[in-house]
Amino acid sequence: MKVVLLGRFPQTSILSGPQKFAFELFNQLLYLSKEFDINVYAIDYFFKELNNSNFFTRFFGKDIIDENLRIFRFGWIRILLFLVNQKPDIIHIVAVERYIVYILLLRCFFSAKILVTFHSSLKYEMHKRKYNRKYKDLLLEKLLLKGSDRNVFVSQLLKNLFEKTYGITLSDSTIIHNGCKPDSKPNITNKWDNPDKYNFVFYSGFNDNIDRGLDFLLDVFTEINNERFTLHIIGNRIDNDKRNIQFHSLMTPSEFFDFFIDKHFIIKSITFDSFPIFVLEAMNYSLIPIINNNAGISEIIDNKINGFIYNKKEELINILNLMLNNHFDLENISQKSLSLAKNYCWETIANQYLKEYELLIK
Repeated sequence: MKVVLLGRFPQTSILSGPQKFAFELFNQLLYLSKEFDINVYAIDYFFKELNNSNFFTRFFGKDIIDENLRIFRFGWIRILLFLVNQKPDIIHIVAVERYIVYILLLRCFFSAKILVTFHSSLKYEMHKRKYNRKYKDLLLEKLLLKGSDRNVFVSQLLKNLFEKTYGITLSDSTIIHNGCKPDSKPNITNKWDNPDKYNFVFYSGFNDNIDRGLDFLLDVFTEINNERFTLHIIGNRIDNDKRNIQFHSLMTPSEFFDFFIDKHFIIKSITFDSFPIFVLEAMNYSLIPIINNNAGISEIIDNKINGFIYNKKEELINILNLMLNNHFDLENISQKSLSLAKNYCWETIANQYLKEYELLIK
């Protein structure tokens, strides 16, 4: 079986969720190729933000990112020629990028089955972004929904959103959640032994065009009756002079252990999130998730067993007040959170995709 992944594979250490998914899936498929009859290639594009991107390279460019691992960057005509020459069995679109429009419109030139992983709904998210509607993105999303042979959504919540937004029934689709990379270092549990304060982590991200609900959380924490906490915000900074609010720069996975070692909770706001990888990564370091039911990861969490799920602001305030007053067996919940995260390692996720590939080409 020959598989080509189309998406974005930047050579940076800090990645967005879809980029991390693309790299991890590619690496796991490479590993599985030692056991299964599979050849996998990763194709990137000459995006405008690249230094060597220009009119010519966006059409005809060729850059071998890693020949041994078979990661290439092509212009869209080069991509088309590559697909025609290599004759892959599966084209897996791992992220919705505009250059893929050309591949969809010209798919008559190759016989590969097309599988798409949807990480979000562009039509839904346009109202959260601080720039005008991008009709090219909306066109691409519609083409992918109608033109692919299999649609994969990272949560049932996201699939339901697509069906509601477009008024369609996506019967020929499946749900495969995101994953995380297991931590090889020993788990630290003494952070639960009568801490002076509890440390909460919120991921604010590096794209300030997207509202992740930081204002909502800051408002919630002002109503907490207990001062035994610090809220650690990763990513976008805002003006805030409260001593129990700390801001941190984005970090690489190699920095996670040192950062998470004394942290207790990973918290999500009320804004929609299809399936946040960062939450699963934090759970892998035994942080307890506090999740709104508007986040897809809530589908795998058992409330008060391996995490907490809330619906409204009042519920979240009540949960936080109970936590800070030692109402729950938090160390036990923490260990169950860690166990849950280990069930979603990237190898498991890659095997699920491999089964989907096999079903498509039968």
